[in-house]
Amino acid sequence: MKSLSTNWFAEGLIDFEYKQYLLFAYLNEVKQLFSEKRLYPALSDVIFHYQNLKTFQEAKTSFNQSFPQKLSHFDFERLQAVYESNQEDSHEALDEIDEIIEYSIPQFQFKLSEGKELFDYFNSQLVIEPIGLMPIYKNEGYVFVHLGTTTEAHIYQYSISMFYDGPEKMRGVHTHYVTSFNLGLATTYENIKLDLIRNNKDLPNPATYVVESTALAPIDETVLPIAKRRLLAMVFQGI
Repeated sequence: MKSLSTNWFAEGLIDFEYKQYLLFAYLNEVKQLFSEKRLYPALSDVIFHYQNLKTFQEAKTSFNQSFPQKLSHFDFERLQAVYESNQEDSHEALDEIDEIIEYSIPQFQFKLSEGKELFDYFNSQLVIEPIGLMPIYKNEGYVFVHLGTTTEAHIYQYSISMFYDGPEKMRGVHTHYVTSFNLGLATTYENIKLDLIRNNKDLPNPATYVVESTALAPIDETVLPIAKRRLLAMVFQGI
């Protein structure tokens, strides 16, 4: 998807109608993706822009103070200096930016609510369970994904890693597609797990989970991102 730049509201041409056009184009694309049940990366992007606008709005007082000012006069009654700006154009631009932000935040908030509603629905339709005996080490393994009443299932190898987001230590789940198979009498989850063990000596006793969703949705853009969150919770709760 085409994304807005981080500072889209304050860079380039500072014009309310132009920024409104950019915002509408972006949100229309998000709307289309949501209608196709494609939650990610659109939902993460909307969250980022909403939080970014809120942060900028909360910091605008100190931001305004960063512009050069000159002494106008001294108020002897209040015993304080009074300054006037020598950046009138900058203040006009800031007023325009404020108007853009005031308008944009509710637009992002509405789209965020829509995305969260979709997320909650697909999350409620998803079940994740372990397959067979689970090892102590669960940071690597396999995830089987099965949607609706179809017979086809998809295998992904996963690994959990640590990374830093600023000062915070975070966990992430990385997956890559392995293969697909059709469920049947001879191709149960347990049998497929045994085949994977025989064919991949690097994972002799892999943690293996099955993700089943009663709702049909794109795997990469919706099912897997939600399943990764659930997988992290299961792994670190010792399930």
